Amino acid sequence: MYDKNITEWKPEGITSDSVEAYRCTNETIAAAIEFIDSLDASQVMESDLVGGISHAIDMDKRVWSSGIMPDNALTTIVLLTDGRMDQLDINKQKKEKEVIQAIKQANKGEQIPIFALGVGFDANMDLLKDISDRTPGSNLDLQK
Repeated sequence: MYDKNITEWKPEGITSDSVEAYRCTNETIAAAIEFIDSLDASQVMESDLVGGISHAIDMDKRVWSSGIMPDNALTTIVLLTDGRMDQLDINKQKKEKEVIQAIKQANKGEQIPIFALGVGFDANMDLLKDISDRTPGSNLDLQK
């Protein structure tokens, strides 16, 4: 998600609006990467981080309530963004704190790990680190 428009990725050939969960296979990974590569963030001025994460949490709730998930399945949100807030906002730090608090509140019940990956040379890495640090799994060591 690079802007205020939220686009759900689905593997090729899936046109249904029903709740779906997809197996992580070489094919679905390749299709997801192709989808990400097709995104154009060049004209975007501001990302709706709260809206994107809230949408992902709502999707997770729908999938789990549908009964299609095995009991041992895990949910993780991977946020791909530059994390930039409105560049003209003079209250940028206050707004970033509000965004972090809103994400924390939205994820309060589910406690889904959120991994935020900064995209672009000017990504707001401090904000993205704060988002990830305030979710379960933030202490995972991916270096191992």
